[in-house]
Amino acid sequence: MHPGANKARTLQRLAYQLGVPRERVLAIGDGNNDIPMMRWAGYAVAMGNAKPAVKELAHRIAPSIEQNGLAVALVDIFKLDAKEVFDS
Repeated sequence: MHPGANKARTLQRLAYQLGVPRERVLAIGDGNNDIPMMRWAGYAVAMGNAKPAVKELAHRIAPSIEQNGLAVALVDIFKLDAKEVFDS
């Protein structure tokens, strides 16, 4: 892997290529390696099991991964039908 590669740069490049403005980018993480990505994104979600430094910068803290935190956060943020998501 290139020494300058990281999640933030990758997300930034993808958003640029897709024409998505930074403020409309969502990043979800739990580890210290997610911090630059979460700082760059317009909205950051930390998993419930995230490191304290990750939780500090998040706009929202989701339940832990063991509690389907990613799905719970996405259902809430995007106003999805929870029954449809969790029953499938």
